[in-house]
Amino acid sequence: MKTKKRKTPHGLLPAKVFAGFNLAIKVLPKAFVPAIFLLCPFPGGAIATEPPCDSTLMARYEQNAAQAFTRPLESRLLPDSAFNPRCLILDSLVKTSLTDSVISARFSYLNASTPIELSYNDPVKAQVLLYLERRKQLTSRVLTRIQFYFEHFEQSLDKHDLPLELKYVSIIESALNPTARSWAGASGLWQFMAPTARMYDLQVGFYVDERYDMHKASDAAARHLKDLYNVYNDWLLVLAAYNCGSGNLNRAIRRAGGEKDFWKVRPFLPRETQAYVPAFIAVNYVFSYAHKHYISPGMASIPLQEADTVTIKQRVHFDQIAEAMNIDKEVLKTLNPAFQRGIIPASDKRYYSLFLPQIKVNDFIIMEDSIYAYKTKAQKEMEKRLAEKYGPVVQGTHVVRSGESLGAIANKYGCTVSHIKEWNGLRSSLIHPGDALIIFAPEKVLEGTIAMGEYENATQQVQSDEYMYHTIRQGDTLYDIARMYPGVTVKSLKELNQINNDRRLRLGQKLRITKSAP
Repeated sequence: MKTKKRKTPHGLLPAKVFAGFNLAIKVLPKAFVPAIFLLCPFPGGAIATEPPCDSTLMARYEQNAAQAFTRPLESRLLPDSAFNPRCLILDSLVKTSLTDSVISARFSYLNASTPIELSYNDPVKAQVLLYLERRKQLTSRVLTRIQFYFEHFEQSLDKHDLPLELKYVSIIESALNPTARSWAGASGLWQFMAPTARMYDLQVGFYVDERYDMHKASDAAARHLKDLYNVYNDWLLVLAAYNCGSGNLNRAIRRAGGEKDFWKVRPFLPRETQAYVPAFIAVNYVFSYAHKHYISPGMASIPLQEADTVTIKQRVHFDQIAEAMNIDKEVLKTLNPAFQRGIIPASDKRYYSLFLPQIKVNDFIIMEDSIYAYKTKAQKEMEKRLAEKYGPVVQGTHVVRSGESLGAIANKYGCTVSHIKEWNGLRSSLIHPGDALIIFAPEKVLEGTIAMGEYENATQQVQSDEYMYHTIRQGDTLYDIARMYPGVTVKSLKELNQINNDRRLRLGQKLRITKSAP
């Protein structure tokens, strides 16, 4: 009797063999499946279940594994299976590539090229699995952004003679989201709090927040990391201090009996920091070997690597640039998150850099003067309405003083709150003393406002005859505020403002600071 054979993508197989093969896949645990494929006459060879230690065999294992994904789909599938064998093959490969011996060997290679101790232990392994499995989609998105950001980060780190691996701090901090903001008020790619940002000369103001500026924030982060290393002389302790602050780290070191080994200090650190350093070590591995785990970059909605900078010399709104140059405003906002209100407050005294799609850079250079003078359709309509009501209008700048509201300011200039919010890109009616607002009004009404382009000289503290006033912002402490003003102490702040408990500070609260301070 002639044996029945069944046609498959792999040729003719006896029906009993094929049925037994499918039954084995259904019944056997996944751990045994790679052994089945080892015996299977698939084109391209077998898939190893355990990567060998020899480097030559290791290369062959990785080559064979990669071939499994380059072959036509039909050559990788078994028909009539109870579940999708392609998913099973992929899962088996990923599980195989997570073998401790393989990862440990790769960590040894990474360690040989960096002064940062990249240990592979249980806390690090847990973070590796987190990024490769549960956060796999996040890992893919970050791989997309790496292509744009890491080149700039490496330049800043190299400038200050720091290990380039510190660029991975930005992934832990913000997942390379340039507009990231934490519940505590830390902002930007490197998650600076406002007081720390000002210590490193970053502008944190109404129109411009340089914590979101890729170049300036990266340079500030490099200087901050270098300062921390000069204190602790150990990179893992530096990372812990970057996350939880020097005060928390110093207390943990004292509780650990003066130990300077991170792994001995770790149990005494805040829970977030206990996971932070292992996450940094894991991310070094994951993004160095993502391709070995079959994780690839996604498609960027905006090709960030094709952006370049131009210099802005006069005050201009994103709406003017977008409309005059036919650029999507959302692209401008994505490339330039430091300009919080969509307004670039440039003047003769201060220029700013603006990222544009590379294909638009030459157009900007040719059209620069006309862009500054360009009036958008919305602006023309608004000026027409105001002119009909009040006569010819001009542009000025109003500096918010203590106690002022948008309603009071609108009444002063004969406009509406909606107008002021539209001119200044405000999403709410919340304003702070020292904020500079664009105002369109008749020239007579604008007398007493500061001249166009000079608003950046207005300080964030509104002054009176006897005192300066500081408005509490997210993350401010009495200690941080005292450091901002020469001659001011925490004690003097408490006495002058009748503060008994510094934990009771409220956002928007105004603190008096004596002008007699030098």
